[in-house]
Amino acid sequence: VRLRALDVALSADVSIPPETLTMLTSDSSPPVRALALEAIVNGTERGSARETETLQLIHRMLADPDSEVRKRAQEMLEERATS
Repeated sequence: VRLRALDVALSADVSIPPETLTMLTSDSSPPVRALALEAIVNGTERGSARETETLQLIHRMLADPDSEVRKRAQEMLEERATS
């Protein structure tokens, strides 16, 4: 239910506070954690005040218990490094 609600909200461009998304990166559901991380990364502009915090979060997610979340975090880190 949380995954669907988050997906619908993001698809509808509903503004979700960064603190809420950060909280969701600790959710019990791996897909929710991955989607919340993706939303944070996509919403963080390069050079913005939040960029350092976002990079720290990506690094934290590299240690996630779920292999798919770790894989997605690695991909996001690589995308930021090459763009």
